[in-house]
Amino acid sequence: MASSPAEGLSRLRAAAESGELDAFCRKHHVRILTVFGSTARGEPTARDLDIGIMTEPDADFDIFTAVYELMVLTDVDRVDVAHLNRGGPSSANALWSDRSCCTNGRRGCSRRPKWRPSPNGWRPTASVG
Repeated sequence: MASSPAEGLSRLRAAAESGELDAFCRKHHVRILTVFGSTARGEPTARDLDIGIMTEPDADFDIFTAVYELMVLTDVDRVDVAHLNRGGPSSANALWSDRSCCTNGRRGCSRRPKWRPSPNGWRPTASVG
């Protein structure tokens, strides 16, 4: 894998257009996928591709397989994944303020979710789509 993080982001956007990213999301029970960090901000010195993922509640999410498949999909060898179900509201809110794009089966983001506690951790009260 030899692509820069910026090239990987372009590949990820192309995968969203082609439906390949939707297939990834269905396979891994992903409700929201977002890109954040230096690559999302377009910084030329970005060293990795930061991706936030929120899965369906209680989904069996294999982060190692997901990271590998994202590395193959983007052709970037430095992909960092933040599993938003486990991060709590402070990390998720910081991520949302820095997002580039996201999907939950559709392209684009319409609004930032509000967070509330639940028995299984923090959950959004508004959907993104």
